[in-house]
Amino acid sequence: MGYRSNIRCLIYPANVREKGEVDTQFDLLKTIMNTTFKDVFDMWSDHFTVDDTNRLFDFAIEDVKWYDSFPDVIAFDAMLPKIEELDFCYEFIRVGEQNGDVEYRQSNDHNCYLNTTTSITCYF
Repeated sequence: MGYRSNIRCLIYPANVREKGEVDTQFDLLKTIMNTTFKDVFDMWSDHFTVDDTNRLFDFAIEDVKWYDSFPDVIAFDAMLPKIEELDFCYEFIRVGEQNGDVEYRQSNDHNCYLNTTTSITCYF
């Protein structure tokens, strides 16, 4: 079965003040995701949601083998620093099966939309 993780990643325009500027940047981001990062977007298309209201790409997947050696994971991980180089923001969280196995990465100009919480589960 292998080790499983839950992943959540948001990709969105950098902090801009004017509504029109946010709209323009989000349109540019949509174009970039469908051209420059089309291979990644297509690999994971079932798990990407384009949120026009909040102007972001929302990537969410549960119970996945997220191994650094898998080609689709390598492609996704390689995309994130390029997103930042293009002046867009991202937040990425991976939560693994083991206690404390949480990975959080973000671009420099992120908005802190994602967070994790801890809960207690009892199995008899």
